[in-house]
Amino acid sequence: GSDFMHNDHLGWVLTCPSNLGTGLRAGTMVRLPNVSGRKDWKKLCGAMGLQARGTAGVDSASTGGTWDVSNAERIGKGEVDLVNILIEGAAQLVKWETMYDNGNAAQADIEINVVLQR
Repeated sequence: GSDFMHNDHLGWVLTCPSNLGTGLRAGTMVRLPNVSGRKDWKKLCGAMGLQARGTAGVDSASTGGTWDVSNAERIGKGEVDLVNILIEGAAQLVKWETMYDNGNAAQADIEINVVLQR
């Protein structure tokens, strides 16, 4: 039975192939009603190496602009790198949200567009 699920190099194969490798999904719940209200919200997350899920997990909707933001990649990077992608990305998203809140939407949009053009 389970011989096909174990590899001496990779270890145990999990049920979701995206979790091969470290299998680390680092996530945080963050309220971003302005940034996530952009039409290119999911594209922005992808450009930052992040993914956004709704408040109830995969394929769910956001509640009040709150999202479960996590690292998008699971394979080929170490745990420290994956956690740092989340920390740095979430901090940047919160910075842009604060800019929107403080009336600096134009500057936030410029910075976001730079990320989207990479």
